[in-house]
Amino acid sequence: MEIFFILLLVLGGKVVFGDPVSLTNTVANSTGYTGWGYASVFPMKGSSEYFSALRKDYKFRLINLGDPRSALNGLDVYWQAFYQIDVRIEPCLDSSITGGLKDQCCIGTGVVNCQDSTDPIVAGNDLHIAYQQNAHISTCSGTEFSDDPNCGTFIEIHRAIDGDNPTNVDDVRAEVLAEVELSDNGGAYTTAYIRTDGLCAGNYELWWVVRTRSGPYVQFRKKFIVAYPNCASSSR
Repeated sequence: MEIFFILLLVLGGKVVFGDPVSLTNTVANSTGYTGWGYASVFPMKGSSEYFSALRKDYKFRLINLGDPRSALNGLDVYWQAFYQIDVRIEPCLDSSITGGLKDQCCIGTGVVNCQDSTDPIVAGNDLHIAYQQNAHISTCSGTEFSDDPNCGTFIEIHRAIDGDNPTNVDDVRAEVLAEVELSDNGGAYTTAYIRTDGLCAGNYELWWVVRTRSGPYVQFRKKFIVAYPNCASSSR
């Protein structure tokens, strides 16, 4: 069933699971009410109510894992055979090699024009990122669920977790520190900015997350480091 939901999201177009009138039985958890239960009123995006409404029952289906030989033997799912995902940090950092395009260098183009910085960042300014998927990026735009916090595809910032293929995540690392909603890009790279003003020095990750009725699926993780500020009194 989980595989069906993922393939439906990646290949099947916009996310529409049914009439919202039939989805009014709100699911409650420790953080309040979580998606697919709002029939007509949704929390304002970016508000504390919005972030408390996000589901945190993450399932990791990372496309960069798996062994193709095991997949051929029916022992594993090799997701890269279906689609690719890439996220890049500061794709136009060195303006001298952007051909004069500056921060527009990685829009509607291929990987050769998109840089990927591994340098620690200073939190405060919005972080410039580029993203690409060579299959459909699921969106809830234009549906009854366009404002539902638990519907669509997002890049989220989380505190870093250990291990290449986690099976679960604790509440601290499940917290969404910042997010940007993605739109379909037709297979080319496009760019976005994601907030970092709430981050302190430490290790973080960008997660590519598809939010569905069966919960959020993490399909890609990318680590990055915040060097400053220290925020000694903060848990972040």
